[in-house]
Parts: sequence; C-alpha cells; structure tokens
Amino acid sequence: MLLLPVVRIRFCSFLLTYLIYSRLCPCAFAYGRSRDELQRSGCRESVSISCSDILTENLQVNLSWKLSLVLKDLAPPSLLTSYNAERLPVIAQMLHATTALYTHTVAKEKAADVTEQKTEDENASGWYRWRNNALEMYGVNYRHSDIVLEERDTTPQDAEDLLAHVYSGYEGLGTLHAGDRAPEAPGLIPYGTDRETSLLTLFKPSLHSVLVFLAEDDNVDGLASRYPKDAVQTFIISRKDLGPVEGGIGLVDREGHAYNAYLVEEGVTTIVVVRPDTFIGAIVKDTAGVDRYFSKILKFS
Repeated sequence: MLLLPVVRIRFCSFLLTYLIYSRLCPCAFAYGRSRDELQRSGCRESVSISCSDILTENLQVNLSWKLSLVLKDLAPPSLLTSYNAERLPVIAQMLHATTALYTHTVAKEKAADVTEQKTEDENASGWYRWRNNALEMYGVNYRHSDIVLEERDTTPQDAEDLLAHVYSGYEGLGTLHAGDRAPEAPGLIPYGTDRETSLLTLFKPSLHSVLVFLAEDDNVDGLASRYPKDAVQTFIISRKDLGPVEGGIGLVDREGHAYNAYLVEEGVTTIVVVRPDTFIGAIVKDTAGVDRYFSKILKFS
C-alpha cells in the first residue's frame, strides 16, 4: 500500500472566483461572413480560445479537408459554409448538455420531499447524478447536412427531427446513414497478399475514400479515373479475390467485417463514400450516385 505524504497549504497568494461563461461565439461560425457583419454581431479582433470549436480537433477535421480542396481549386469557396451548417447544431446541443451538467453539479440541493421515491440516478451525487451519455460523442452525426447523400434508405426524413439528433439519438439502433461516423472494419486483405489491414488504417485525412462493395456479376469500370488522385482513393471490397482492379485497391473481406459494419446485403453492389474526416458522405447504389455526391463537393463533377 502506497502512503502519500500529507500536504499542508500555509499561505495562498491569491484567490480566484471562477464564473462559467458559455455562448456560441459568432467568429467560430463566421466562414463566408464579412468583417462588417462580424463587428455588428459583437466579434472583435481578439477572440477567446474558449469559443466552442476553435482550435479543437472538430474544427481541424471538419474544415481542413474542405479548405484543402478549395485551395487546390478543386472545390468552390461555398463549400466552406457547410462547416457552419454541420457544426453549429452540434455545438448548440453540446453547450446545452454541458451547461445543464454544470448547473446541476454546483447548484445547492433543495430540500427533498421525503415522500418522493428517488431513482438510482437521483440518489447519486455530483456529476454521476446528472451524467449525460451524449457527452461520449458517439452519436455525433451530420445526417442533416446538405452535402451528404443517402440513397440506400429512401424513407423521408423530417428536418427538425434530424437537427434534434445531431449530438445523439441513433446509437445502438443498428442503422447506418450518410452523415454518420464511418465504422471500423478489420481483417481486410489486399488482393494478391496475405497481410491484414483495416479501413481506419487505409483512410487518409486528405482524401475521400470510395468503398465499392461489389457484387460478382457487376463492375464499376472507370470509377477511379473520374476523380483526381490527390482528392479521392477507391477501394473495391469483395468476399473473395476478384483479380486486378483498375485504378483502385482490391480488398478481400473474408470474415465479413466490412459487410456487416456497413450493413451491405450480399450480392448487391453498394458504394459508400467516406469523407476525409471519417464521416460518411454518401451511401449510393451505383456510380451515378457517386457522381451526384461529388457534384455537391467538387467543381468538375
């Protein structure tokens, strides 16, 4: 048993009172807005780094690939405005969840009604009493985004319902839509080799990854050559080695990890486009669907 020494504080040089301040900073969602608009909205030259998405990984991965395509002149500058549309609803719900957590954690407990029967969570204390599973962030999604394309599930979706579930709500339901985080799939074997790899190992932060789950009697000739190699990589995934692949990388999914993770029906060609930020940009049934997706992203499509 490790005994720690007793530490006594004899003198404190200063005392700081901490007050939480939470708001949606206009500068964090300012892409496409003029300087005058930002000044009118209350934004100044100096911006606190506590703004919701600034200097965070979410900003980097959601915005960097879009900015890269624009700087390469492969996408129009209007693509940058999709950052606002995708991240603002997520951050709004995140602030709501964390503010509620803070309020309940530090608020003085009111006298409880002795006749009221408390639940397990209500009998807990501090953070555990008001924990929110959404804070795990497994359910963050962009199903509401205008630049994603879902053609496998054609069920009409209510726009308000999609916005209500951008932070959580779809976990554990066994569904997978465009806008969801792309799942991992291990045990993939490149054609002609015996080494195993996985999808997350193959994904790159500067490239879209087109996953073609190819039926044996189908083909997607010419798909890989339609898009620039410095923007798109293509993988042909099948249950057995189909031989040389034109312009792409063939992967054998013998154990069905990728087919199961992406809910692909055997014998039906399904194409999944994974964005550089590892969220699914499109789930379509043919190469024309891939063209429709990239027409939302790239200039030349």
